[in-house]
Amino acid sequence: DIAHAIELKGLQSHAAEQPQLANINQSELLKDLYAIDQKNRLYSGIDTYLQILKAMRYPAPIAYLISVPGLYHCAKVIYRNIADNRNRQPCNETCTPATTAVNNNLISTYLNKIAPTSKQAATRIAKILVLVAFLQVNVTIVHGLLHRIPNNLEQTPLGQLLFPVSGAITLFSHTLLGITPHALYLHDHFQGFNHILAFTYVDENQQEHWIPFVNKQGRMLAPYWGRVHSMWANIGFTARVVPWRMNKAIKRLSAYWCTQEGLGLENCRLFVKMKKIESPTDWVKDLRAHNLAGSWQNIGFVSWKDNQITIILPDIESL
Repeated sequence: DIAHAIELKGLQSHAAEQPQLANINQSELLKDLYAIDQKNRLYSGIDTYLQILKAMRYPAPIAYLISVPGLYHCAKVIYRNIADNRNRQPCNETCTPATTAVNNNLISTYLNKIAPTSKQAATRIAKILVLVAFLQVNVTIVHGLLHRIPNNLEQTPLGQLLFPVSGAITLFSHTLLGITPHALYLHDHFQGFNHILAFTYVDENQQEHWIPFVNKQGRMLAPYWGRVHSMWANIGFTARVVPWRMNKAIKRLSAYWCTQEGLGLENCRLFVKMKKIESPTDWVKDLRAHNLAGSWQNIGFVSWKDNQITIILPDIESL
């Protein structure tokens, strides 16, 4: 205040000296900042700040700008929100410095720092719950509904924008909160699941070898019963085959097994075999034995040449 136009006084110790404040009780006085000008006019809240800026002269343009209708009302709402949520400690000149007990609980200390009042704590908890609800709704709508409806939404411009964004959000929510991005083993999980894929390769002696991922019976081998099985059976090769997802999963698996079997990615060819199975919703006698005994047919191949992959497969849903 280079103009020395402002005199600051504590409300608790000087309010009684001002007739303009006589009818305001102490609890109300603590809620706002008050100002009295040379004409004994009383101002409170955001108006006090505007009068201070004008009295200091050089920041007066800011005060006139904030006074513009619209900006003024926004500033008033913002000030009211801040004022109602700040922590107040009533005191006067007779107060002695308060001693606070040392809180060794780091969590409590942090929570008290970010939310010193009950209202602030409730607001922050509500925001966290809204965030969690949003993350769950994202997974429920996209993976629980849109992925399960037979349509080509993923190939549309909207789908090409929506699904990658949803996938990034899902990765975050799955990592942070464990929100699972697929409806695992619900009543319709196996509905329409009537194909099994396996991979083989032929060595220099024209001997066919099965990649130890899915065996001749069509059973997935250990140790691929965990995340790899989930990636393959719940995302890559599902009851409703999505070609780009299946190709992405095949690319990962073939790159691993071509390297693991010593074939390399410079010149590796894997044959893709398919076996038809049945997955009825009602009990069928000897269904497991029937599915295990089914025959395989070659339907395509996966070729790696100079670290570049080529996948040749028909429309599996039509087979």
